Amino acid sequence: MTLQNLVTGFNNVIIFYTIIILTFFCVTIITAAIYLSKLKKNDRELGSIVDGMPERFIPVSILVPAYNEAEVIVDSILSLSKLDYDTYEIIVINDGSKDNTMQKILEYFDLQESKRIYKTTLKTQPINFVYEGIVNGHQILVVDKMNGGKSDALNTGINISQYPLFIAMDADCVLKPDAISKLVYPILMDKSTIAVGGNIRISNNSIIKDGEIVDQKPPKGFLVIYQTIEYMRVFMISRIAWNQYRSNLIISGAFGLFRKDRVIEVGGYRTDTIGEDMELVVRLNLHQIECKREYRIENQVDAYCYTQVPNKFKDFTNQRIRWHIGLMQSIGFHRKSVLNPKYNQVGLIGIVYYTFFELFSSVIEVFGYFVILLALIFGLFNAWMYIFLFTSIIIYSFSITSSALMLERYLTDSKHKLSLTIKLIFFSLFEPLVYRQYCNFIRIYAMIRYKHYQNSWNKMKRNEYSISQNTKK
Repeated sequence: MTLQNLVTGFNNVIIFYTIIILTFFCVTIITAAIYLSKLKKNDRELGSIVDGMPERFIPVSILVPAYNEAEVIVDSILSLSKLDYDTYEIIVINDGSKDNTMQKILEYFDLQESKRIYKTTLKTQPINFVYEGIVNGHQILVVDKMNGGKSDALNTGINISQYPLFIAMDADCVLKPDAISKLVYPILMDKSTIAVGGNIRISNNSIIKDGEIVDQKPPKGFLVIYQTIEYMRVFMISRIAWNQYRSNLIISGAFGLFRKDRVIEVGGYRTDTIGEDMELVVRLNLHQIECKREYRIENQVDAYCYTQVPNKFKDFTNQRIRWHIGLMQSIGFHRKSVLNPKYNQVGLIGIVYYTFFELFSSVIEVFGYFVILLALIFGLFNAWMYIFLFTSIIIYSFSITSSALMLERYLTDSKHKLSLTIKLIFFSLFEPLVYRQYCNFIRIYAMIRYKHYQNSWNKMKRNEYSISQNTKK
């Protein structure tokens, strides 16, 4: 094969690949818009029905794994104790922290050693002590255990929890007061629902008072701005569209609701992966299909969770390495389902998308730059084709960002200020040139260094919120 044939052939591949991606995202935007419109209509029509249900408050256990979370743990607990929900318990699992996380909890809250009896249904690392108390009228349990990783901590929380639903969330998260009600809503509407994901928003530069967000300043810094754009696209469009495709394969580890019996049935969280959130959801999907059950796994756009994102390149790089390796592990563990009609939409749509358009997209893009360089060197550069591709990608970035902002403004209760909306749209025009390329190289690096990082958590350092606390609870 000559160099000219190679360049021409790859040009055709790139054009075909780009058209597929752009078409898919156009369909995704339309699908998300239709779904959200129906959801808003159903909320109006069914809201009074839900209010009248005797079981409208299904008891929930909130599991908060904590490892070196001294900067945020007290505010996290305070925030959780003030949620607008009738019956829930807060379970904090201190996973062998090396800082003073446990000391801060015990100093701030009036806790006693617990005598709760529980089954060790899922195998975990040993527990040292369990403390309990009441915070703002809600029960809190704090489990001090040997270090075993986030999955092990969550399995410990599942073992000790007493309610049929549990929420898994990160220790730095702050929930909107109605977040649990919004997460439980799909289960009330359809008893076959086994898991529900929330809408993750960025809390950097937020001001916290007694566990509640009282003010949100606009995002600052290159990384935070582009992550704001990225999160908004993902949770307002992509995750919502997957509801319609019945192929939700990811519920963010930062905030997700699960039926406890279904999670225990599949063995809980795997401890041999750093992408435990996606792996569990993929496994839940495949198991329900194998058991020939009707089920739903949803993402709920109005269930808001605010979390910190990395504002330093080192932390950001480590986070994205972890995410990509977690994606590789999840697909690798369940590769039998790829293009397998036995697994319905999950095998033919969901996992195919994550394999070919998430896992390997960075390789195709970066290899494309290498081919462009060869074309320039040997005089084979097709300027019009690359102008077409470049223009298409810029239009895509602008369109998906604008669509996410419009959907949020008109179909949810949360809206960005006009100045921030303009800022996000402006920065989105440059996202394919800068932020996306940086992410591509991180993904490729993760694939190359897979063996080195496959068991590394690479936890980012939390930033202490701007806090005003006056009284001990």
